[in-house]
Amino acid sequence: MLNQSAIYHVRPQTNNPWNHDISNGSRPEKVGFEISEFATKLLSLGVRQVVICQLFSRFRLRSTSKLDVKTYNKNASIANTYLYHICQVEDNISFWQHDGFRNAETPNMDYYCDDLVHLSNS
Repeated sequence: MLNQSAIYHVRPQTNNPWNHDISNGSRPEKVGFEISEFATKLLSLGVRQVVICQLFSRFRLRSTSKLDVKTYNKNASIANTYLYHICQVEDNISFWQHDGFRNAETPNMDYYCDDLVHLSNS
């Protein structure tokens, strides 16, 4: 049984943990749908509120990525738009975006570490 007051960081996975990853070529609508479907599943298990965090834009991708950065960021923006609209019609599912990341296609470097991959603490 899930603790209804706990905060969980989850990512839908199959045998391949990168199977649903936009950087590996999954369609952004599919990724958005699978995330929203997982959130609905959590509600059916007794969780009272689910908050979906936006997909962050990137300056660099893993060396195994099938996409370039520009395509990834465009697809992340599409998935975020899909998730935003899904959350508008679901009472107990919210979509969270950081103000500095609202435009995934043109990321702000100020929020990243020097490696341009990880988010900074600021």
